[in-house]
Amino acid sequence: MTRGKATVVGLLALAALLAVLLLPGLAAAHYPPQCRFLGPVTIDGLDAPTGLVVTASLDVPGVGPWTTTTFLDTSGNTYYVLSVPADDPNTPVREGGQPGDILHFRVNDGPVTYDGPDGVWKNGGVYHPLPLERGCVLLGDCNYDGVVNMADISCIETVILELWPPNDCADANQDGVVNVLDVTTTERIIVFGP
Repeated sequence: MTRGKATVVGLLALAALLAVLLLPGLAAAHYPPQCRFLGPVTIDGLDAPTGLVVTASLDVPGVGPWTTTTFLDTSGNTYYVLSVPADDPNTPVREGGQPGDILHFRVNDGPVTYDGPDGVWKNGGVYHPLPLERGCVLLGDCNYDGVVNMADISCIETVILELWPPNDCADANQDGVVNVLDVTTTERIIVFGP
């Protein structure tokens, strides 16, 4: 056998030996369980825009929150997927969910209503779907980012031009129609406050 072939055979034998010694340890390692929540996100019954922040939190101080953003699924609907890790019982500090914990969800820091079951944490659980519905929290906040500013004027104009669906917050004067009067009302909110 040539010296080159002997080296290759020796390296292969070493790799096989390491695999035999290391694989049982790798197989015994496990990933911590998590609970995954997913579902559609709507605002006033319509698909929410993409990029909104979905937050899940527990009533346990210092634990969480966990966040994700909305995205379009393959059928064009707005969805979120959010995984909440399990608490590691081997650590002194709690850092995740435990069976029975109830999660509270928010969309762009605004309250939501559940169109289905509450988000209850369970080992390896998958809640599919857990739809989140958000209504208007701040009149004039057409883009639902939590502040009324010039971006909302542009959003309302987009609604008026029928390039984006109407929403309750775009109807800043609450007369049931989104029109130029809502632009004026939103400008007043920006200058003088709600």
